[in-house]
Amino acid sequence: TLSGYTICTVSNPTVHVEKISITVQSSGMAVAAPGSITVAAGGEEDFQVSVRADSRTPAQARTLNVEVFVQEISGVPPPNSASASSSNIVNIMQFAEFNVQMATPIIELEVGGDYELDYFLQNTGNGFDNFKLDLEYGQSEEGSYSLTSTKVQADWGSFSWFRVLVNAPNDGSDWNIDSAGRHTFETDIEVIVESELGCQNGDCLTTSMTQKIIFYQNQTMEDDSGSDLLS
Repeated sequence: TLSGYTICTVSNPTVHVEKISITVQSSGMAVAAPGSITVAAGGEEDFQVSVRADSRTPAQARTLNVEVFVQEISGVPPPNSASASSSNIVNIMQFAEFNVQMATPIIELEVGGDYELDYFLQNTGNGFDNFKLDLEYGQSEEGSYSLTSTKVQADWGSFSWFRVLVNAPNDGSDWNIDSAGRHTFETDIEVIVESELGCQNGDCLTTSMTQKIIFYQNQTMEDDSGSDLLS
């Protein structure tokens, strides 16, 4: 959540009713507390101090200072200055969140070549995180696939990128012919990204993307090879 609170206790050791003024300061957070409180002679009173951080505030420790002083004693200004203060630490917890994007969701690759497909990852959480990468594809599919890295790192709010290497088949002469007169073969690979921080609580934060690849071979390649044989 974006908010939290702490309870402060004011003690009045005198024999007079005291009106206590309250001042709260916090670094980079909104705060809420009563402006004053009345404490009976020899008594104690609790009051709540609430803090609220902005969305996606970086994971870090912030200070919270609470200061009180005697404003009135038995309805009149006090003859002396009496005050007290308390310093607290507000720990902003880290959470995991990220987005991934394909440079080209559907891509056409010619047979006989090696290719690199680009993917982009943005860490939208509020702290540094590591991200595991994986691929899933059918073992009988045409071509071969591999990741340039199995892990990427990204600080909060920053981008990182990774690539999938594709080794296209050398021959597609037995594939179906499309409307453009090319031999084509379509396949899908799954690119899986997982946050290491998102797995610390048991339920892993994972997303996957489906990359569609269309391998093609022009018929002119077959015609050229045939003419060579005839000559």
